[in-house]
Amino acid sequence: MLVNRVERGRYLDSVALMRVSRRLEAQAGVEAAALMIGSPSNKALLREAGLLAPEGENATANDLVIAVRGPVVATAKRRLDELVNLYIDTLMKTRDANEGIAAFIARRQPQWEHR
Repeated sequence: MLVNRVERGRYLDSVALMRVSRRLEAQAGVEAAALMIGSPSNKALLREAGLLAPEGENATANDLVIAVRGPVVATAKRRLDELVNLYIDTLMKTRDANEGIAAFIARRQPQWEHR
């Protein structure tokens, strides 16, 4: 079963998203997972990997697409919920997440610290 969730207006750098994707793929009941910004090129990658559902097709470059594929619908949805909590509770509290938002508001390049 494939599940996509689109988080409108959410952003995190691609390295952090890859780390979360790997963590999710290591969970029981998950065959494949990915977190990507909804740009056309990223949606093409998700499509090729068999991870893009209709919900994800509607994402824009300002959105985060969270995709999970697993054999059981309930497991895939539960893992997706866990991942959203990880993203919001852990990653969005990092210095880089705050710097990204501040840089966007100030219309300047972010100064990443990878923390």
